[in-house]
Amino acid sequence: MGRHPPIVEKDLNDRLTHREHFWELIDAAIHGKNYYSITANVQGQSADEVAQKAIRQAVTSGLQGPTIAPVYSPDRLGARQAGWYSVSIVVHRADLLKVMAHLHSIHGAHIVVTPVRYISFDESESYQNLLVRLKRER
Repeated sequence: MGRHPPIVEKDLNDRLTHREHFWELIDAAIHGKNYYSITANVQGQSADEVAQKAIRQAVTSGLQGPTIAPVYSPDRLGARQAGWYSVSIVVHRADLLKVMAHLHSIHGAHIVVTPVRYISFDESESYQNLLVRLKRER
């Protein structure tokens, strides 16, 4: 009584696939504690010019590069605010003060720093480690 039937490989794969999302969420929460999302408004002639200003320092490149978007005027619905661009960067906590200093140096305005709760990378490191461990135990 109390014994479970042996786990067949298909059943194991199904269980692992369902649990992969769980492991990804755990990894995302662990990684998220180490990052901040920073948004600042920066003046420039174009998005490319603002991007060049933003990435002058390696730490302000973020994970994949900064996201640059035009700022729209709250006064005129849908109208762009000439010369202003929003710069969004996700940075490691160790680089936060350097990034803030750089954004100030390029006349960043309305700088907002938000702690990241979750950050998902390409693969869950914990899940991949689990798969390797299970293969060894077979």
